[in-house]
Amino acid sequence: MRDHYEIWAKVLGFKPEEGKRYHNPFRADTTPSVYFQWKGSYLRMKDWADPYYHNINCFDAVAIRILGHKIEEFGDPKENWSSVMDYIS
Repeated sequence: MRDHYEIWAKVLGFKPEEGKRYHNPFRADTTPSVYFQWKGSYLRMKDWADPYYHNINCFDAVAIRILGHKIEEFGDPKENWSSVMDYIS
């Protein structure tokens, strides 16, 4: 599964629409100000209220969901990447 919309849907439970505003699913969020936008070859989550989540791609979102952190943040990035790929396939 390489379709970014499908990967985001697996992480979020819904398929995001570009430009539509959402609550951040990774943190307490009272204002729906998060949106999704293509940047380069990645569909990224834009969260200007929290720099940790701002600009994450679907692969880091999976890592946050299953590992509790971004791919490159802790541990062995190769093992983290492998866990992410197992989750999305």
